Amino acid sequence: MPEQAILKADDANHCRFGVCCQQISDKNELCYRAQCIATTRSITEALAWERDEYSIAFQSRFGRQAWIKPYLDEHLQDLLGQGINRVAIITPSFVSDCLETIHEIGIEYKGQFMEGGGRVMQLIPNLNDDPGWCSAVLEISRRHLKMAEFNKLFGLKPEKRAVKRYNPPIGSFILWYFMHHRMWMPISFL
Repeated sequence: MPEQAILKADDANHCRFGVCCQQISDKNELCYRAQCIATTRSITEALAWERDEYSIAFQSRFGRQAWIKPYLDEHLQDLLGQGINRVAIITPSFVSDCLETIHEIGIEYKGQFMEGGGRVMQLIPNLNDDPGWCSAVLEISRRHLKMAEFNKLFGLKPEKRAVKRYNPPIGSFILWYFMHHRMWMPISFL
């Protein structure tokens, strides 16, 4: 995501592209970068991972404007410089595989990583049409439809923000699913 897009959505003038993303608050709860960091933190804490067992990087970048950092291609080179030559990459911001995941990460970045001395770079597939994922989406949809029917039946207007706490993006479910059902051990997240 371009940094400019995050700044444009930052009504509170809170964004500093760094420290401000480390905790979710009322001022940054809609910030994509902060959500990604919070999702990763929630998952890695649940898995009892130490901070040196994973990292966060962002893949999408287009044109000359600055995008959120660290950039994945540069981050992979940094990992090689630290002697880390085996990585598994999960893209929890994507529900299904697409050109950005399959080609850019799975082919281009993997080629760069391997040419730079990497031994293994595994791109973990997204949920795509997995029956468990499809069932989860169906159940979530049913719950929301039931709430809408309830509100209509009793003449209630749904609140704009029914829940004040942070709700991590769908990426948290994707990572949890692969960690518990596919048994991959990633050290780098997007």
